[in-house]
Amino acid sequence: MTIRHNLFHHNRHDIASAGSIDEWTEYEAAYNLVLGGANSHSFDVHGGDDKDHRDDHNAGHYFLYHHNIFYNPNYTADKVRGIPIKGAWVFDNVFSHDDKEFADRQHYVTGNLIVGKDEVGVEKPNVYGEKVPGYWSISYSGDQYWKWRRFEDEDFNNFGWGDFDGDGATDALLANGSDWFTSLKAKGDLTKLISSSVT
Repeated sequence: MTIRHNLFHHNRHDIASAGSIDEWTEYEAAYNLVLGGANSHSFDVHGGDDKDHRDDHNAGHYFLYHHNIFYNPNYTADKVRGIPIKGAWVFDNVFSHDDKEFADRQHYVTGNLIVGKDEVGVEKPNVYGEKVPGYWSISYSGDQYWKWRRFEDEDFNNFGWGDFDGDGATDALLANGSDWFTSLKAKGDLTKLISSSVT
């Protein structure tokens, strides 16, 4: 199974596998964007003690994680809970996690989790410690699909929220240490309000 070009947000696990070894279990997760609304690790493979209550330490067969972007530094990005029979490869991803061991974890036992190389052994390092840009999701009028608003070079910690023009709708305020900007109704472009070092 191939899982590509998705935006994941506010899930417990964005992708999961039961990790069965009785049937061939595999997936490839590539070119996905994972935002920070999760309440657990993002990509998951069951195995060992939590797979069918068996104590064989196996976790499926074959898994590829590549060219994904993980903006969820508070939770592990990918967790394999046992030993995949063929392997799990994690390469060419971008992580907001500073700690490589926290971003890519193996649970219960270790083996056949290869980080920084592809499935044929070519070095393809991941990037760790990527700054999370300012972003949010918005649904206009509450009856449309969520849309992602992103400001590439801005730290999300510099944003605040309030009704700054008195129309009853929530606006976004950016204070970056030199200027203040606003995005009216949190959906427009950033417009400069004043120059100020106050954050």
